Amino acid sequence: MSRQNASVTTLAPPRRSRFGLDRFLFACWLAAAAFTVEVALLLVAGYAMLTVAFLHVAAFSALAFVLFAVDKSRAGAGRRVAESNLHGLAWLGGAPGALAAMTLLRHKTRKPSFRFGVPAALFFNIVVLGWIWISR
Repeated sequence: MSRQNASVTTLAPPRRSRFGLDRFLFACWLAAAAFTVEVALLLVAGYAMLTVAFLHVAAFSALAFVLFAVDKSRAGAGRRVAESNLHGLAWLGGAPGALAAMTLLRHKTRKPSFRFGVPAALFFNIVVLGWIWISR
């Protein structure tokens, strides 16, 4: 009796950069670094600190939302986004986007480190923006 071999389809792992991160994540962190430099240059050029801070929060929130979506899409197969990267973006100003992604995508809502950590990061982001608002 002959058995037919079922063809097994395997997903290729994402390409990795020489730094050990996959290329998409590396590009995200590179974009975050470039935006941080741009914010510093805007401050040196004399733009209002509050405007620059809101731009920073908006950019990092969008980046956090995208990384949460990528992590959710990779949940079944492929390499996931490290939780430290998701937490890091939330604490660096992306907490509104991280919280929106958790709510809208229903992702990372059961993990206590995200259930309590992202709202804490949001509180920290609000305190920093409030301090910038008061000190202007």
